[in-house]
Amino acid sequence: MATKLLAEWFWTDRWMGSSGFLLPMEARGVYREMLTQAWLRGASLPNDHEAIRRAIGATEKEWRRSWPLVERFWRVDGDTLVNPTQLEIYAEAQGVALRASERGRRGAQATAQARARVGAQALAHAVFEQCTPNSELQEERCTSADDQLVAEKEKHTKPADVHQERFGRFWSAYPRKVGKDAAWREWQKRSPSEALTAEILGALAVQSVTPQWLRDGGQFVPHPRTWLHQGRWQDEPERQNGRPTKPGLTGPIAPDKAALYDAGVIR
Repeated sequence: MATKLLAEWFWTDRWMGSSGFLLPMEARGVYREMLTQAWLRGASLPNDHEAIRRAIGATEKEWRRSWPLVERFWRVDGDTLVNPTQLEIYAEAQGVALRASERGRRGAQATAQARARVGAQALAHAVFEQCTPNSELQEERCTSADDQLVAEKEKHTKPADVHQERFGRFWSAYPRKVGKDAAWREWQKRSPSEALTAEILGALAVQSVTPQWLRDGGQFVPHPRTWLHQGRWQDEPERQNGRPTKPGLTGPIAPDKAALYDAGVIR
């Protein structure tokens, strides 16, 4: 849709240097009024002399005296009269107006999106700050608010930054610091979500204190790239005498502690 331009572009020096400015005063006034009326109509006038005369407010005598002098500045284009120079200026003005309108639209859209993000973050923070573990309902609200904060943070963080931050946590937790570049490439292939990252770190906390990983100074700990490639966080916990090895212990549960473990007294 064409943009309607109400403000007429007019350069004083250009006008004073034109042949139209050399017209007699009466004809010059008619010509200028014709240009203004044409601008308001999208750079064209109806090819109807009586309609033009009335539009510019000229008397019949003024029109008869002036038209022969200004006719050379106008070209018939179908049912309209156009001024070639004005057509060029009008097209240029339209382009400027359209570009400004598009910039304004994009700016308004960006502002609305920013306000929506701020609103969502503020709501999540407000809910989270009010959370207390007094009931299952409140705990559910807290978890939901926490998840929303994480989601908002991830939404406005570059994917590469998110993966690097998660890999950094994995690398800090992994006990065998070898082949970091290979491990990073494997991590990128997996592209684990925040939930999967938490699962991986949880599995590391368990496996890093198992007898196999602690044996002989940790020489049996897999390379981190191998551990990731094979999905070893999904391994079942090691079991001794039918009972899993507990994180935080350096070996299997002693037989005299087994009953207490089974009863839930020790954890």
